[in-house]
Amino acid sequence: MRYLNKLITVIFILIIVCACQNVNTIQPHLAFEDDRLEAYIESLANENEIDFIDELHTIKKLDLTNFGVVSLEGIHVLEGLEEIILSGNDLDSLEPLLRLPNLQMVNFENVTIDTKEHSNDIDVIQELLERQIDVIYDKEEEQIFSKGLLYQVEHNENSIFLFGTVYVNSEDLFPLHPFIEDAFDQADQIAFVVNVNEKDEVAIMQAMVELGVYNDGTSLEEHISEELYNELLTFIGNYDLEQEAILRFKPWAVAICFNH
Repeated sequence: MRYLNKLITVIFILIIVCACQNVNTIQPHLAFEDDRLEAYIESLANENEIDFIDELHTIKKLDLTNFGVVSLEGIHVLEGLEEIILSGNDLDSLEPLLRLPNLQMVNFENVTIDTKEHSNDIDVIQELLERQIDVIYDKEEEQIFSKGLLYQVEHNENSIFLFGTVYVNSEDLFPLHPFIEDAFDQADQIAFVVNVNEKDEVAIMQAMVELGVYNDGTSLEEHISEELYNELLTFIGNYDLEQEAILRFKPWAVAICFNH
């Protein structure tokens, strides 16, 4: 009888252990701050027959579109995550994304982002971009997170801004980013590549010829892809233009000619 009682006790303990394992499907239990995120990760783990937390690295993509997620704390356990879609969520912080070592793409479409200068959101997204991570965001925020062409060099109390040259542009370039406008407004002196006050069109044309034409014996054909070169020949063929003269110009000069 004593042995029967022991056997019953052992069976009872095993039943309890199995029941606990059914409650906490991933052992040890996940520790996400957001209940919705935790529930989704657990359901995803069950679908992929993941039983232990150290196996979560096998999850490569996470689609949290309109899940109502507020916090991403704890997401670092998905260290193998490569893509995450956060569309439609009002997140309190983007910082946890920086703890995902294999991240390749983040989708922030329809996500409320603090776009104020030096905000935490701005800093996080800039760092993601510096890591060569593909960041997708709403069209109106595209300029805010652009790497841009403005560089700042500081020494003691002095600052120098270097703005990359833009030879050809469209209306989409304007208005310029507020950082750029502020740099111009605060500058004591501004120096341009060419004299923008120069009214002598002959001198301007002469400068363009000197700077925009290959003088090393090469031609445009040797500096662009074969596909683009053939497209250009087709385009030139539609107009009464001297092909040989056009092909002596550098790409930016050709673009300016046809842009006007």
